[in-house]
Amino acid sequence: MPQAVANFMFLRMLELDGQNTFSEHLTIEPAQQIPPAFREINFVGWNHLCETSCTPQEQPVTAWKGKPWWVPGEMHSATLTTPFSWDTSLAGTDYRFKPDIQIDANILPADGKIRPFKTGYQWSLDYDGGTEDLDRIRCDTPAGDAPAGSVPGCVFVNVAPTYTFNAKAFPQAAAHAWLIQKATAKHPGSMVDQKPLYYMGDESQNNRSRTRICPTGWAANNGDPSAWWMRATR
Repeated sequence: MPQAVANFMFLRMLELDGQNTFSEHLTIEPAQQIPPAFREINFVGWNHLCETSCTPQEQPVTAWKGKPWWVPGEMHSATLTTPFSWDTSLAGTDYRFKPDIQIDANILPADGKIRPFKTGYQWSLDYDGGTEDLDRIRCDTPAGDAPAGSVPGCVFVNVAPTYTFNAKAFPQAAAHAWLIQKATAKHPGSMVDQKPLYYMGDESQNNRSRTRICPTGWAANNGDPSAWWMRATR
């Protein structure tokens, strides 16, 4: 006799939503209707993991949006938001976190006998297509000599932010970016050539660049006003 199977889909989103916090939004949904061979499937156990200095704040079952159990014929979604906090007490510290989750369930088959079931599901053991490092997070605290107003914060280590120029609204700026990417040897900022831009930490060079592009500098007499207006208001 063929064994009854119930397949579920897991969607996990990490949100960097605070100076010393981030959140995980986990959604569980059946891949198809629960078959009659199961009276109920209940995801009763979840355990979040994180490195030292990172603390998951486990939520009660009442925190789920949508009930985390399913009976035959159901296909609803259930979502749980779990906050994480990290230690910001040490100045000038760089942390690397890879938050994770384990999930277990109780299965009540048609015979009515509850069978606790170790699903063995753990997010980090189920990566696909080279995505295993996309959820790695770096969190930093300002160094002692950081500028006033500097605050802790987190970024996704392996996600490169992108910016698309509005060529119709700002043709000069878009044309200039295109020339830099295509006509120079190193193609800086070109997604096609996989040449990302990097932050320039040289403060003196930063100031020289500002005096050229800002409206009160070189661009005021030599540039196209619409180009620096775009730069100033972005």
